[in-house]
Amino acid sequence: MPTHVVAIFAHRHAVHAAIEQLVQAGFTRDAISLLMSESMHESQFGGESSERSGVRTIPATGVLGAMASAMVKFPAPTADFVLCGSGPLAAGTRRVMDGKGVCVLEAALEAAGLAEDEANFIGRGLRYGSLALGVIVPHDRARLATQLLELSGGESLRAA
Repeated sequence: MPTHVVAIFAHRHAVHAAIEQLVQAGFTRDAISLLMSESMHESQFGGESSERSGVRTIPATGVLGAMASAMVKFPAPTADFVLCGSGPLAAGTRRVMDGKGVCVLEAALEAAGLAEDEANFIGRGLRYGSLALGVIVPHDRARLATQLLELSGGESLRAA
């Protein structure tokens, strides 16, 4: 039975390293998810506000670049926290969250397949400016995926 393995990261360079490790270990690209706030997306990957402010960002390449460019914003009634995401975890979260705002973020993460403690951990991380990277894996490969995320600088609730 497949399971989600998710970790939070402080910046895109660690996420890039984690994605490369996952792909090299044989995890498929379409099983990888990325979530972050809109402001984090703009600061890490560029965007309108970065162009207006004059802050120059270096575009991401490879799998991370493709994921960042494919991110969609989750409609929310408040502008203080807008979530962006790509991949299967993002799609599952968005289905629950559409138009309901950040108050249902953890419930949406649970509905997308995370355990309650993981959903709370990831929700807090996203609100405080972290990036969340996840991968859907067969249960027997969850430990390997967790180790790769943690070795790349991710923080996870699962013991490696």
